[in-house]
Amino acid sequence: MILSAVQPILDYARELMGEGGMASYGEVALRALGIALLTHICACICRDCGENTIATMTEVGGKVAILLLCLPLLREIVQGISEFI
Repeated sequence: MILSAVQPILDYARELMGEGGMASYGEVALRALGIALLTHICACICRDCGENTIATMTEVGGKVAILLLCLPLLREIVQGISEFI
């Protein structure tokens, strides 16, 4: 039910990113958003169960996953900057 409500927003975002030639950046941003949301939900469930340590480690894992997802983009940014210099 929630996915069906969010689907039009995701479709619109993909359409906008495709027109601007930034599809790869948009895809990474949407994946990072998904990881962040799932990580937050899992951490909240862990905290509700009284497992604060597991919640904290879940959040750290999500942040590491997002960082690993963004590494190719960071490499492109550094290469672009080095070409201008």
